[in-house]
Amino acid sequence: MNKKIFALLTLCSLVLLMFGSLMVFSVRADISEAKVVSYSWYIAPSNTIAYSSGDLIVVGEVQNIGSSNLGYIAVVGAAYNDSGSFLASAEAHSSAIDIVPGGKVPFYMDFTVDNGLTGDLSWVPSVTNVTVAIEFAPDTTDSLYGGLTITQVATSQNNGMTVTGVIQNTGTQTTGETWIVGTFYNSSGTVVSLGISPLLAETLVPGGSVPFTVNPIEDTGSLSQISNYSLVIQTAQPISTPTPTAVASSTSSPIPTYTVTSSPSPSQSSLLNYTTTLTIVALVAVAVAIIVVVLLLRERHKTTKNNPIQPALEQSL
Repeated sequence: MNKKIFALLTLCSLVLLMFGSLMVFSVRADISEAKVVSYSWYIAPSNTIAYSSGDLIVVGEVQNIGSSNLGYIAVVGAAYNDSGSFLASAEAHSSAIDIVPGGKVPFYMDFTVDNGLTGDLSWVPSVTNVTVAIEFAPDTTDSLYGGLTITQVATSQNNGMTVTGVIQNTGTQTTGETWIVGTFYNSSGTVVSLGISPLLAETLVPGGSVPFTVNPIEDTGSLSQISNYSLVIQTAQPISTPTPTAVASSTSSPIPTYTVTSSPSPSQSSLLNYTTTLTIVALVAVAVAIIVVVLLLRERHKTTKNNPIQPALEQSL
């Protein structure tokens, strides 16, 4: 086959492949369905769940602002110095799944030694600004079991805040593994930490209950400023009932003695209109296909013209 025609066939295949990929991606995620509510950052202490002490840690909260349940929300962050120079980037997923419309859940982002430009953590002390944006927010048809409720909630100011309570199964179905995810805020409503309880129960039958305790996951240097919290129940058995609304409470806190740096969710980059994009790609694919057909016919005509025996052979068949 002529090399030019082969190249055009390859191009046509790639265009069609891209067309299919765009269709799959658009169905799976739309970042406009989620937003970053608030976040703050700190340097990981010696006793940390991070990859290593000295890492830059960003904790925050994301919200489902769409009309469908989200399987999870992924975020991407970037760190800069005071001159605006880029230093590092990292990614994270929400700490809770199957997020209902309006639901808020926390995230924990760890900037490790591999995330920076220098190959070490020497850049961390020079960070003066961190931006966080939604990276991925796939829809899901799953919902968490709606028969679980939180009762007997109490708090104590112990290393920030300790939240205790009881999860009650007031529904009619037995759950799978169950646990609690907590988000902790300062008096300004900025997230300063999050907490995840141990596995509370492998199953929880109708009418059953289990106690829980949630603490901040590590000493962020700002735990004394925690004045509010929210809780989200997680269960490993998704079924088609709505998730219970999160329970939130607040307690008094001392006057802040430090500043937690936070910023609102940055404006999302403009996306190409999906319908327009697919239309353009489809038209390009059709145009390439037409060109290929025309070139094939021309090539055949040229071959026939240069070989007078060919028509006779075709007539004799």
